[in-house]
Amino acid sequence: MTRASHPPSIQHFLRSRLVQAGIVVVLGAALVQFAHAVSLRREAARQRLAMTAQLSAAQIAEFIALHQAAVALYAERRANEPDWPRGLGAVRARYPAFLTMLVAGRDGRVIHGVPAFPDGSGQWAGRPVGDRAYFRVPMASGRPYVSDAFRGRAFGRVPIVAISAPVLDAQGRPQAIVEGSIPADAFAARRTQVMAQGGRALLVLDRQRRVVHAGTGLAFAPLQRLDVTLPAPVTRVRGLQLLPGAYADGSDAFVASATTSFGWTVLVLEPTALLYGELRRDALNLLVPALLALAVAAWAAGVLARRLAGPIHVLAEHMRDYDVERARTLALPRAPAEVIDLADAFNRLGQRLREAFAANRDALLEQRRLAETLQRTVEERERVIAERTEALSRANSELRMLSTTDALTGCANYRGFTEGAAVLWAHAAERGLTLSAFACDIDHFKLYNDRLGHPAGDACLRRVAAALRAVMHGTADVVARVGGEEFLVLMTGLSREQAAAVAQRLHGAVAALAMPHPGGGTVSVSVGWAHRRPESDGTLETLLAEADAALYRAKAAGRDRVAA
Repeated sequence: MTRASHPPSIQHFLRSRLVQAGIVVVLGAALVQFAHAVSLRREAARQRLAMTAQLSAAQIAEFIALHQAAVALYAERRANEPDWPRGLGAVRARYPAFLTMLVAGRDGRVIHGVPAFPDGSGQWAGRPVGDRAYFRVPMASGRPYVSDAFRGRAFGRVPIVAISAPVLDAQGRPQAIVEGSIPADAFAARRTQVMAQGGRALLVLDRQRRVVHAGTGLAFAPLQRLDVTLPAPVTRVRGLQLLPGAYADGSDAFVASATTSFGWTVLVLEPTALLYGELRRDALNLLVPALLALAVAAWAAGVLARRLAGPIHVLAEHMRDYDVERARTLALPRAPAEVIDLADAFNRLGQRLREAFAANRDALLEQRRLAETLQRTVEERERVIAERTEALSRANSELRMLSTTDALTGCANYRGFTEGAAVLWAHAAERGLTLSAFACDIDHFKLYNDRLGHPAGDACLRRVAAALRAVMHGTADVVARVGGEEFLVLMTGLSREQAAAVAQRLHGAVAALAMPHPGGGTVSVSVGWAHRRPESDGTLETLLAEADAALYRAKAAGRDRVAA
């Protein structure tokens, strides 16, 4: 075959094509990986912000609920013993987050307050508070109240939040209010400090969208009203929400929000630069391996081209002298020089080799088809086995959770209580801690259920269970529903005095719900409690029996009380 020009050698041809293919594959893979990394980073940031917002809102709501219960309990006690100075300072000492505490009568004037008023006289008596929402709302509704943020009249310019509760007479009519003021930073500063370590900031808004607390570096002032469109609550977030100009330096932030039970909005902000910095690091981490892969591909292409060029040229020289009858002419004018030489040889031997080649090709195709069929069968069987194993594992986990949880209240059921109590007893015995048991029974619940129906009774059980959980001492404590309207609470590490206080808080937490009872008054609980040291003082059964006996004493004494 005569060649009019000099085509490129096969070595050069293969090397250039392989390098080009390597560049396309490596860059394409890098782009796909980076797009995937962007998606993962955005989803991780969204979930991180959403979970942090929920946790922050829950912690703030728990802090407010605890102090609201303290104010309500003091108001209830003073209803029958109106010695206002008595105990007001003690409540403030026990709950140091209260900046001030006061009692105001029906006329809207202060009866007593702590600490001393800072105007030189030191006296609170007679000062008017009737214009304040924390006085007006509970006096009108007869229920505890959490105010929006405002600035006090005498104790600095820091925004404060008022928690108040009415003092009711025997007929349930408000006669006075008890109020405690908490600086906004008291319930948010620690959470802000923790989030700042992760580069995030906390922003808390009251029901009027005014700033109650703004983390360090944010461009929002206390009590500033936010007119911007806030992101949706975390239960409805589908992607990252952007809040432009959120920081004092003008930078933007990604944000997620959650709402507390009393209407405040808690927002968690994260600088956009944090996510963009992570993406830049991802891009750099992908770029370095991509360049290395390109270098390896170029080297491999050169080696492969050199190894292919020599043998093909030798094969063409050997096949050139063969004479094959009726051979079909093969023309490859654009192929490399070595391939053209090989095609010239195939023109002489092609007819003789065609049948053998066709038979071998069919055999190889059948073998490949059978291998692919076998591979697909094996992969399908492995996938089915993996899916069934995972489904069985999930079912076992769900069955375990369902078997130890009360479906109505979310508390532990009797089985869950038995397992949790045994663990707490062993833990207390090992660590030398005390174990306190509290038996709580809803008073006259059958009458409540019969008069209002089972749906109302179920709702009552859920609210009581939530109130009892709010008083839990630690994450290892156990709250269980062990009967129709009976609950058991176990706590470790309490002194006898602390256990007595917890029993009172359990009783007060249910009373603070202020749920009307069809038999008169509100839903209440009788509480019996007992206290032991496991390593040297009886058994778990003895402790539970003592708590149960104390419960019966409380019920025999007229219910709606605490007995030890």
